[in-house]
Amino acid sequence: MAAVETGNYAQLIKEYVERAFVVDAAVLNDAELACKAYFGEKDGILAIAGTGSSCYVQKSGKGQMVGGWSHILGDEGSGYHTVIEVFKNIVNKYDKDIPFDKLSNSMLEKIGGTSRSDIMDFIYSNEKNTIASLFPVIVDFSMQGDRYAVELLENAGRHLAELTCTAYKKAGFNGNVTIGLKGGIFHNSCFIVSSYINEIQTCLKDFEIIGEDISATRGACSIYKQNYNGGKIAPKNLQ
Repeated sequence: MAAVETGNYAQLIKEYVERAFVVDAAVLNDAELACKAYFGEKDGILAIAGTGSSCYVQKSGKGQMVGGWSHILGDEGSGYHTVIEVFKNIVNKYDKDIPFDKLSNSMLEKIGGTSRSDIMDFIYSNEKNTIASLFPVIVDFSMQGDRYAVELLENAGRHLAELTCTAYKKAGFNGNVTIGLKGGIFHNSCFIVSSYINEIQTCLKDFEIIGEDISATRGACSIYKQNYNGGKIAPKNLQ
């Protein structure tokens, strides 16, 4: 569950579920659950890029989040951030009376207007996921050879790689590390993955990439196997 680590949400949700369904419950951040899906109990770094972006590091039995500060403080390389970069370019051209490029025109067509009020209404009246939903437009243009779209995706890949390198150093890794790639941003653009790997190679000398998009459900199964014995319900002490 996203942001469940905030305050005492995890404990409250755990207690509610256990009362309502009379079962033991484990409440985890969605990134931690996904990390379990990729690595089980082994060490690794999970780079996550969807509407937002973050890394979840698992090392020596402990986990920590790096990045994931949401759109105001971070989320560079995410779908939301990349789409916003296009709209920043749009408003810059709008103010300077510079003709819009093809990608910008397509974005404006998607939001149904080209006026100042149309742009502001779309950006400030919609949730992050609605704005990020325009990301496939950028991918489509990149596949058609649009240089601006390719540049946007390559920049996103570099942002995500920089975050991964920060996570590597913060966790105190030394030597080989396994990196999992999670989220639609990675798995819908070869330009992002290529840029990501090229940038990773500048700061990490020995790494392995798990390119498969693994369901977090596998993480739940891993936790179940670890905490339940022979299919019998364990005492209510699973945190």
